Amino acid sequence: MMIQIYYYRHCEGDSPKQSGKKQMDCFALLAITAKQNIINDEATLRSHAKSFLPRELDFLAKAYGFKYTQVKIRNSRTRWGSCSSKGMINLSFYLMLLPPHLIRYVLLHELCHTVQMNHGPAFWNLLDQCTDGEAKKLRKEMKKYQIPR
Repeated sequence: MMIQIYYYRHCEGDSPKQSGKKQMDCFALLAITAKQNIINDEATLRSHAKSFLPRELDFLAKAYGFKYTQVKIRNSRTRWGSCSSKGMINLSFYLMLLPPHLIRYVLLHELCHTVQMNHGPAFWNLLDQCTDGEAKKLRKEMKKYQIPR
């Protein structure tokens, strides 16, 4: 079984706000193709997640003016991420199995919870501002993916 893990890094000095609606100009896409079933190799998946997700979360937090207290990478199989009322963000290392734009969506979703803890209109307005008005579209796209069980 071949599974692609997508992740990207930022080019120096770039901001997510610089890229156009459909472009990811400020990202260099990296893809790792595993020739083994990487889902069963949690150590490898966790390693990639621990190396990438905290840096990406920090980059997006700074770019959009969010503050969080801590980030933890976990093996959650029920949620892609969560945010506590104290600003602690938990992320599932299975996020690494999503396409880059959906990883970014989940990270921005959790960062928005540092300001709006519920999923009310103010939350969706804030997330729309961070996703160029595509929050609901991205949410719908996320429903196509499930965390491996």
